[in-house]
Amino acid sequence: MDRAPAPTWPASLPSGREGSAAGSVRDDCVRRAWDDEIRRMRSRQQSGDTVVASEAVVAALRRFDHLVTREQHALLATALRWTQSEQLTAEWIRSRYRELSQAAAEGFRLRVGIPGPDMPREAGQLAAFGLAGFGATVKWAEMAESPRDPTLLVEAKRIFALAESTGLAGDLHAVARGGAEATASLTARFVHVLMLDALCRGNLGQRQAEIIDSWLGEWSGDYALTDHAEGAVLAFDEQGEGGLRAAGVMQENAATQRVLNIDALSSHIGTVVSGFRKGEIFPGHGCAASFRVEEHVAALERLRQFLNGAQRREARALRVGRTDRLAVFTGLAEILSTAYAEQRVAFKQKDPADPATARNANDSRSDIRRRFVRLFDESASGMGIACEDPSIAADVGELVAVLAEEGGEPMVCEVVRRAPPDGSGWEGPRLGLRVLSRNSRRLTLQRVDSGQAVEAVYLPGGDRSGREDGFLASQGDLERGGLLEAVIRDRAFLLRFHHVRRQGPGWSLAGFEVIPEAAGGGGGRGDAR
Repeated sequence: MDRAPAPTWPASLPSGREGSAAGSVRDDCVRRAWDDEIRRMRSRQQSGDTVVASEAVVAALRRFDHLVTREQHALLATALRWTQSEQLTAEWIRSRYRELSQAAAEGFRLRVGIPGPDMPREAGQLAAFGLAGFGATVKWAEMAESPRDPTLLVEAKRIFALAESTGLAGDLHAVARGGAEATASLTARFVHVLMLDALCRGNLGQRQAEIIDSWLGEWSGDYALTDHAEGAVLAFDEQGEGGLRAAGVMQENAATQRVLNIDALSSHIGTVVSGFRKGEIFPGHGCAASFRVEEHVAALERLRQFLNGAQRREARALRVGRTDRLAVFTGLAEILSTAYAEQRVAFKQKDPADPATARNANDSRSDIRRRFVRLFDESASGMGIACEDPSIAADVGELVAVLAEEGGEPMVCEVVRRAPPDGSGWEGPRLGLRVLSRNSRRLTLQRVDSGQAVEAVYLPGGDRSGREDGFLASQGDLERGGLLEAVIRDRAFLLRFHHVRRQGPGWSLAGFEVIPEAAGGGGGRGDAR
């Protein structure tokens, strides 16, 4: 497949004052003008001249992209959670991209049926704008925390199948992207949509979605559709709403299965990392270039997980439906201060006549407002929960601990997906969790040099040697370094944190090494974990 040339970025964006494109998408008048224009355009497309209507769709998508680009910079300027107004703006952008790209897809099907020397160019341009619009729809759905639209991938597959059957799939076309003109083949644009659909499942923050979209715009031409399931590969069905999955998982309709090889993603990740070491942000242009390097590092971690899944070709763990009610604690600070204390306090209402209740009346833990979630499915590696409280602040990458009503050890998890409520009566978001440990333990470590206490969570690993064991601690405590003393079962150990295995907002999961007592003063090598 071809590699798309680098886009040309203008010194300043067009004013966009053609027709109804002026102003800001936060302006109700601008939104109504766009809504009216899209309705008129769709009506002309159904009853008017196909060629003229198609040109209007392409022009509208160009102007809309320039309008959104200006707004996008303002929306993504803050790393804070969006306000309701900003969320509604993102949802409106998503829905308009959906309508415009659908109009382009319909125009493509109509234009292919009209023979003539200009058909390949005009039809191909409509297909390119339609696929680019579908990709933008997926990205803005992730930003707006909107549910996945399963019909979108069905339409994208139809466009690509028609492009292949008419010999247009390899043709290069320039489309508006991020205020610039970017050139790529229809195959590359289709792969871009597939990759975004697989990555944007409620597990990316707004900035991460923008970063990954900008990277895929540069790289999608290097990922090959093939018949050979070798290397880092994923599969998808040519029909239906299903997206990319592990290539080793064969479906009933395996005859229509296509394979996508993403071996090149490994070198692409290396390119970004190499740029970091030189003080450069890849690709160096667009809205994502202004984000802090930490945002790019978090996006890279998502890509590494995605690549690892393609290399190992493992199916998702089987999930079992559940209806349990759990207490939830969010953030490392709350987990340390509350979750492990709460496991010793019964969740059910205490009997006021019980002497134990009177003894605990002044316990500060009794004043903690408990928040509950519903466990709706679970697998060996994760779980899905629906939050009772809409105010629960748990974004992707943050730590949560859940605790059953009957007590036990808190299960420490990382939020990997976030979706809006599903209308089942629970007003809070739905969260997908990766279980870090089902058998954790809170420990208070002590710095050898200063005697300062360091609060941490010990996560035992699955291997008997202990090499997978680790500690959850704040990033500040990890960066401070130095020797620490841990007392476990009346025995004192000297240890030192070393490499970070996972990281999120304010927390790190680090391996550690146990320092031999004789080397405590000199910091000799010990048992790395």
